Amino acid sequence: MPAENEAPGENPVARCRYHASILALLIGFGAGCVEAPRSQASWAAKRAEVQLQRALASEAEGDLLRAHELAGVALDESREAVHPPTTARAMALLGRLEGDHLLLLKAINLLDALGETAALIRARLDLAELAVASGQFRMAAAQTDAALTLLEAAELGRQEDARLAARAWHTYAEALREAGAPGAARSRQRQASLMLSLLDDSELPQLRLAVSQRLGDDHAAASDYRQAFQQHSRASFLARDQGNRLAEMIAVTSLSLDLGAMDRPRDAVDHCERALAIALELNEQEHAAVLAQRALQFLVILGETPGSERWALFSTVLKQS
Repeated sequence: MPAENEAPGENPVARCRYHASILALLIGFGAGCVEAPRSQASWAAKRAEVQLQRALASEAEGDLLRAHELAGVALDESREAVHPPTTARAMALLGRLEGDHLLLLKAINLLDALGETAALIRARLDLAELAVASGQFRMAAAQTDAALTLLEAAELGRQEDARLAARAWHTYAEALREAGAPGAARSRQRQASLMLSLLDDSELPQLRLAVSQRLGDDHAAASDYRQAFQQHSRASFLARDQGNRLAEMIAVTSLSLDLGAMDRPRDAVDHCERALAIALELNEQEHAAVLAQRALQFLVILGETPGSERWALFSTVLKQS
């Protein structure tokens, strides 16, 4: 047996043990050096994700400036952390907030490559909605088609499927309507309404408002004024509940047309007066003039004379417009 203090170079067994201990120390040190950067990167990725969630919360609350600021921070931090999923979703949010088609396309390509299905569907729908707003109806239809195809294969849960499908069908309908295909638009709008019926009434209030207004318009175009009245009444209620005065004005105006077509001129002129008050509040002078003209026509049907109070009101609005 070698002495306890024997130098490793003087004994082969001791030398092997010595080298083994040094190797173990080096491996342990190296692992610690690798683990530290990985841990730091992990924390940086988590910080970026937290910023992104805060940005989404700000957007939901209507604070778009704050949402934009936080989304930018999330994008920068996720890039530094080399965390592509958060980078892609931050890009998609910024693209939506800025109305930037190209940024959304970049996000879509990255999300597709990463296999982030849920975020990819939402980004495609964001791009489709921007495309409708900018008159690019072919792009809008292509993106909603792609989103619906992905949704069929995805397993996001019944509720989330319904949310995304309702949004997709409505956007598809808007694209087709603007492209001059009202029949196809109507069928897709009904699909949107069906998907919304699977959700709690408190969910997606703005989408419910838009779908109700469009369904009412579709029924009116088909001369089904009773159904049109029901849908426009719902749209009016939702708009008032949301404090959306412009949408309320449009819905109440639609109701006046429905009532007129159902030979209810007294109710029709009352709704004209309601819509006119909102139009004047919003300084929608052109719309106010149309309402005043229509109200005067209903007053003629009712037999009111030019000397009546309401006649004077509508005439004054017409002259000032």
